[in-house]
Amino acid sequence: MGRCFNHLSIVIILLKVKKSIGQKEKIEKFLHGDIINKDICYFVNGSGGNNMADMEVLFIGYPKCSTCQKAEKFLRAHGCAAPMRDIKTQNPTVEELRTWHKKSGLPLKRFFNTSGMIYRDRGLKDTLPEMSEEQQYAALASDGMLVKRPLLITKDRVLVGFREAEWAELFA
Repeated sequence: MGRCFNHLSIVIILLKVKKSIGQKEKIEKFLHGDIINKDICYFVNGSGGNNMADMEVLFIGYPKCSTCQKAEKFLRAHGCAAPMRDIKTQNPTVEELRTWHKKSGLPLKRFFNTSGMIYRDRGLKDTLPEMSEEQQYAALASDGMLVKRPLLITKDRVLVGFREAEWAELFA
């Protein structure tokens, strides 16, 4: 999880470093690019725009996917420092998928990466309609590459796939 903010004016950097490094030095290190671990950098919202200071964000994608890379670039441009959770190495669990599906209001089929090789290799186009919801959750949890990506999960919303206009609504 990471926090997202827009209209940045204050930078707070939470680091596990020597206590001798003060806040000013941390900010200077960040501004000079010495601190690049995005999961430990958080931004505080300044004036104007949507106050997202309390928004916890989970960003899930595949680092080699060009769409996920575009989504990550979009998030960074909008002040979101949430790190990308690699969907291939950290598969979503059945419970996570169930929660996200219910929160999203989307049909479960929208969570499947229908253009992926694994989807085609398993013949899911033909078998998916006959599968129970629990079987579909289990299939999705069995391999992260079956899951449509990227995913952006907040307290109130789940966005599946990258549609810039839809994602921009969170930052408006």
